[in-house]
Formats: sequence, C-alpha cells, structure tokens
Amino acid sequence: MRKILHAGLILPRAIGYAFLGVFFYGVLTPYSWLLKLFGAGLLDLKFRDRESYWIARPEPRTPDSYRGEF
Repeated sequence: MRKILHAGLILPRAIGYAFLGVFFYGVLTPYSWLLKLFGAGLLDLKFRDRESYWIARPEPRTPDSYRGEF
C-alpha cells in the first residue's frame, strides 16, 4: 500500500520552518547586529585584568532566606 502524504501532514511542518526562519533572520539577527553596533555586552565576556572572575555577593545567604524558595 502506498503512503499518501496529505497537505495536513506537510503544511504544519513547512509553516513551522518558515516561521522559525523568518523569526531568526528577520528578528534575532538584526537585533544582534544592533547590540554589537552599540557595544552592548550582555554576557560580560570581555577579558579584563582581574584577580578573579567571581562576582561577589552583596550579602551572605542565611538559612531563613531559603524558605519558600519554590
């Protein structure tokens, strides 16, 4: 028996790929270009002369601060 491909099986996959392509190349790529153009470093990956790359906490955590966390 031949396998028949219906439009209902092919169309959602094609539309999904088209939407993801438009979103990536039409939204995310220009957004990243603008961030690079204005020098925004969202991940703070620039190499600096530091003693350590650890980010110090403003205050130590106490056992009470863990209550109701989830």
